[in-house]
Amino acid sequence: MWVEQCGKSEAAMLTFYPDIESSNADMNITLMIDCSVNMKGCWRDVIQQTLLYLQLLPRHARYNIVAVGVKVQDLYPAHFISRNVDLVTQWLLSLAPSDTFCSLWEPLYAYLTQAKISSSSAVHSIVFLSNGTITYPALTLGLVREFGPNIRLFTNLASVEGNGHYMRQLAKEGGGICQVFSSKERAKWKAKVQAVLGRCSEAALHSVSIVWRMYNSGDTVHQAPLSINSLYNGHRQVVYGYTKNCRYWQGEWSLVRKVSVQIL
Repeated sequence: MWVEQCGKSEAAMLTFYPDIESSNADMNITLMIDCSVNMKGCWRDVIQQTLLYLQLLPRHARYNIVAVGVKVQDLYPAHFISRNVDLVTQWLLSLAPSDTFCSLWEPLYAYLTQAKISSSSAVHSIVFLSNGTITYPALTLGLVREFGPNIRLFTNLASVEGNGHYMRQLAKEGGGICQVFSSKERAKWKAKVQAVLGRCSEAALHSVSIVWRMYNSGDTVHQAPLSINSLYNGHRQVVYGYTKNCRYWQGEWSLVRKVSVQIL
């Protein structure tokens, strides 16, 4: 922890860099495509991005592709390892951005219900490809906040004109990341897809909380960022705390579900 003083106030900077041993043998990924009319302007890009995800998937990963509009349509009845590119391409080309709206909350609710009754510890990563315009956005965000450590939501903003704020919020609450794809920067698409898939295969700490113990009852602390939904293996997270007095820190870690850190 690094402490700097400015007048009567002090700022503490904490750096988390988790090193977690894990096995990604059980890797389940769902590519979820928004098929609403709002996607007409970037539909060709969405299909190309989906095929790029499929091309770069790890060989051992089980995957499925789900089209989400008024109704939900699955490519397979369950997650599979086999890569039948011709079948997938034909199925994707049969889709069209013609539905009135995108009911993202429906498949998310189904996955959440399944995770609650399942005894499996395998992590299910969901990649949502959309421009961020969906029906019942508040309800959807509330469902994502209920995700445990075994479900992660990553968002793929298909165009820079989309609702980036909401897509980033979804990814943050879902313990994932948001990648923005621009049609003018196609050369960067592969790196962006690899960044998402890399996080899908990495271990992570879920629901990180920091408790600041103040010795003087009148002292307060302002933390930035205020909440940390996940910490990924090998990725740095810097947290700032602004207060009058900051002496030292003591960390307590629990890798099963939550991380609790006490600052004294």
